[in-house]
Amino acid sequence: MKYENYEKMIIDRLQKCPELDILTCEIDSSVLSRQKSSKPSVYILYQGSQYEDPETLGMTAQTETMTFEIVIFARKLRGKSGIYASFETITKRLLGYHEKGMRTPVTFQKFGYVSEMQGYYQYALQCSFTGYIVESCNEENEEHSPLIKQIINNLTNVME
Repeated sequence: MKYENYEKMIIDRLQKCPELDILTCEIDSSVLSRQKSSKPSVYILYQGSQYEDPETLGMTAQTETMTFEIVIFARKLRGKSGIYASFETITKRLLGYHEKGMRTPVTFQKFGYVSEMQGYYQYALQCSFTGYIVESCNEENEEHSPLIKQIINNLTNVME
């Protein structure tokens, strides 16, 4: 569920850009054939996570870097409704964005050509940010183990 929430966070930020058509369905070739809009279409996809070494302070916690791919579909590369303009809109909207529960803000790693399909250019922008995963509780002594609700700025909030 956590990945869906982060994906939704990215979608919500980009839906405020009227020049983009944000796709929230599963992507396949039929999606493009149903496109009626001349606006570039954007699809967000969770790509995976990398984990740092665990820290053990009474319970185990790890830093998780989540990577998302933002796929842009457009009929042209240049101009107002082209891939390049869409890339600029997306980076202005997301770069440095820091949602509650994230350890680091959104940053970008890679942008480039993927393919051309049914007259649409397809480019992908890879972004990531870091959060935490933590051990939920000690099963042997579940009643007395504090549960971490969330970590904010390297501090823990403990539910009693």
